[in-house]
Order: sequence, then structure tokens, then C-alpha cells
Amino acid sequence: QHIKFQLHRNFKNDAKKQKREVSAYLVGDSLTSPDFHLFEMLDQFEHLCKLKTVDLWGDQLVHLKQWKQNFSSLPENMQYLESQFHTEWPLNNPYAIFGS
Repeated sequence: QHIKFQLHRNFKNDAKKQKREVSAYLVGDSLTSPDFHLFEMLDQFEHLCKLKTVDLWGDQLVHLKQWKQNFSSLPENMQYLESQFHTEWPLNNPYAIFGS
């Protein structure tokens, strides 16, 4: 819970400092490695929360949810996100308890 709150607080403060809407990019105005890493983590957490019927986003993670939606809607990401590699393949190895 503390990690979740700290991550939200940092992300929210950054958006306020920049005085703009949440971007689809974490750093600058183009895709970078951290974008893909955070997206993958949030995507897996979202799947796990659905499996356990837990609300990942709630009222406190609005900025992270918006960032994930913005990142997902980038044309260069949509092709992958709509493909079988994302929709049908396991998140983890086939023997994992979650995401296999």
C-alpha cells in the first residue's frame, strides 16, 4: 500500500509541476525504455487484479491509469496490443500460477 501511494504521489506531483495533461511518454516526447517497462508492469498488475477481483486503479491512481490508456492508444503500440502476442500468449512462462 505504501509503494502504491508513493508511486501515485510522485506521478501526480510531476503532472502538476508540468501543468499539462498526462502524456503518453514518461520521459520527453518520444517512446523510451521506461515507458515499456512501466506499461508491462501495469498490464500484468491489471490482469492479476482482474483475476483476484480487486480494483487496481481506484480513485488514487487516476494519473497512472490515464498514462496507460494514452500509451496504449499510440498507433505504434496498438498493432502489438491488438495482436495474438498480447491477447493470447501468456504473460509469464506456461508453468506459472498467474498469467500462464
